[in-house]
Amino acid sequence: MNNTENSKKAKLYKFCAYRERSVAEVKQYALKTGIDNDKIEYFINDLTTQGFIDEYRFASSFVKGKMNVNKWGKYKIIAKLREKGVDDNIINKVINEFYDDFYMDILERLILKKINTIKNKETDCNVYIKLMRYALSKGFEKDSINLVIKNRVLSNK
Repeated sequence: MNNTENSKKAKLYKFCAYRERSVAEVKQYALKTGIDNDKIEYFINDLTTQGFIDEYRFASSFVKGKMNVNKWGKYKIIAKLREKGVDDNIINKVINEFYDDFYMDILERLILKKINTIKNKETDCNVYIKLMRYALSKGFEKDSINLVIKNRVLSNK
């Protein structure tokens, strides 16, 4: 390898060391930095072997971050992981690990926070519709939203 290739390789390693990356993100970055297609696969294999890239670890980190920080639901997270080129088997495995009471607690806190911002609270129907739309836009599934709104929020009103 010549100095130019070594410098591109170093950039790629630095890119992966900064935070967890999917293989697709690394490929895209490698193409953008001008690395030849035949070298990209070699670098990806090397990065994977050395532990810089791990799709499962990336997906797990992504799910944790989006649930805790962004308060995203399952559907939105799955869509974003697919955009990032993560395999469906890995997505399903990671999503199932986080789908528990913690997930429902996030949804409940999100809905309770939103209910305080709704100005028109005269009917439960209007409140229900606004909460449902909001939670759907965050990527939560309808059944979970119904469960939280009816059993945890409107019943405590």
